[in-house]
Amino acid sequence: MSADGTRGLGMSRTTFEMKHGLERTPHACPTCTFVDEGVRNHIDALFYERAVDVSTRETIRAARGFCRHHARLVSRHADALGTALILRDVLINDLRDVDAGMYDRPAAKPGQFARFFEAKSGLRPRTQCPLCVVEADIEILATDNLLEGLGDAEFAASFRSSDSLCIPHFRLAFERCQNQDAWKIVLETERAMMGRITQELEELARKYDYRSHEKPHGAEAGAWRRALNLTSKEIDE
Repeated sequence: MSADGTRGLGMSRTTFEMKHGLERTPHACPTCTFVDEGVRNHIDALFYERAVDVSTRETIRAARGFCRHHARLVSRHADALGTALILRDVLINDLRDVDAGMYDRPAAKPGQFARFFEAKSGLRPRTQCPLCVVEADIEILATDNLLEGLGDAEFAASFRSSDSLCIPHFRLAFERCQNQDAWKIVLETERAMMGRITQELEELARKYDYRSHEKPHGAEAGAWRRALNLTSKEIDE
């Protein structure tokens, strides 16, 4: 990014946005930050603009709705009308399966248990949550652009000053990285952050020990939350 705050000529829009995220929230995984915003934007477009789109509704119908995690996001960010239209379609489809006898259990023979959902019942398999598919695509986009951005001195400096990546996105970066210099920056920053949080957790445990008269009050007080964010994708605080 140039001194006037504009995007550098060699920096993609995604990389620029991730750099801004690093500077705005240095204690959050930058990939999580970008992915969360991207998924929320997709939810807005899905429920406000594409609720009556035929292909979109077919995809959601085949998935029987959304996974629990993304259902919570939909509840927080979508609108009532769009959600009603889409989920009504999902439930009508399931009701058709019920009425068609796909959920009827066969009668048990004397002394035997009936098999539950025999293969001949004709139940269609549930496809993957469509928002999980979108999230995975955005994760790859963010990871590739972050690794590319580490070739920029200012971007690399912002990343080194951050808390690096959560472990799931650290592992994804390992799988995607093809540049040794970029990976060295990621690895060094990740190792430093892991070591720091480990020490904070040890201090937290020491102060919670019944033999200790100290109470957690410094960085260690929130270390358990940072450890949750480190070992999984970012959670709401």
